Amino acid sequence: DSPRTWLRWGGPALIAAGLLASARPQLWVLYNIQHYTLTTNQEDRTSVPAMLQAKDRAGLKTVLELPVVSWAEQPAVRNFDPYAHQLPYIYDRPGSPTRWSYGANEKQPWFYIVQFEASVPAHVDSGARLLGFDGVLIAKAAYDAPELAKLQAAILAGGACRLYEDDRRALYGLNGGRC
Repeated sequence: DSPRTWLRWGGPALIAAGLLASARPQLWVLYNIQHYTLTTNQEDRTSVPAMLQAKDRAGLKTVLELPVVSWAEQPAVRNFDPYAHQLPYIYDRPGSPTRWSYGANEKQPWFYIVQFEASVPAHVDSGARLLGFDGVLIAKAAYDAPELAKLQAAILAGGACRLYEDDRRALYGLNGGRC
């Protein structure tokens, strides 16, 4: 409302310039998030189908996904987004008989039973077999190197066989004969 022309035009121009300048760091954050998501999705588009082929060759029907995380809306476990547990189900062929363990919730007793059986690396394979699982899928991003090595060694020591492994995940068969 100022009678001065420079103030009437300059004031809003300065405010707009300030808003744009303050938004610039946020634009880079959005770019980095988009780049990470696209890169991760691209890696999953090759990794998950290859893992599913190994699962089908072995005839797995019920797969325990590690880490055991309550569904839904849970924070990341190290570098692992719990929503990634649904990818094998999403990418699997229509009508697949395979059941994945990603869908448990803390309000269900089954969640605590599975979480307890998977809590001690040395007993993961026997606990999974006891609960009726014939496979274990490990999301590697959820574990640091020593934990992952201990978990994988324990599963293999229990008589499981490695069906598939890459940088993102490892699939083990617990049914012994079809490795």
